[in-house]
Amino acid sequence: MLSGTQIPPPKIFSFELQQSNIYIRLTLIEIKLNTKKIIAAAAGLLIIVFVNACCSCGGEIKNENTVKGYITMVGNEPFARLAVMVDTNKVYLLECEKDLKEELMKNQGRYYTIEFKANKYEHEIPVLIVEKAVPLNEK
Repeated sequence: MLSGTQIPPPKIFSFELQQSNIYIRLTLIEIKLNTKKIIAAAAGLLIIVFVNACCSCGGEIKNENTVKGYITMVGNEPFARLAVMVDTNKVYLLECEKDLKEELMKNQGRYYTIEFKANKYEHEIPVLIVEKAVPLNEK
């Protein structure tokens, strides 16, 4: 060995950013990561998380065709509509036969199980087409 010269120890780990690539070096392994691919993968993961979170909403519909809630009226006369407000404060408009509608209007504020055969949307508001309404004991 020559006196006065020192050999630097080998780098175990180094990290460097060049243009749009990230280089990570571990002793004998060099990994090149493209930042665009990293961003795309992170965005894809976030989309999956958000879609999963959104799809798990709507827990108030336990059975596919039933909801439980309080009968109420929404809107102003002469355009007031019969509706049910579920425990999560979500409101569904009700579309039903005349005799059932009259019964439900008389029992506003009471707790009911609403069985419906279909649902639709009017101006982004969910509307249930009611088959049957069963009064329940209040919670």
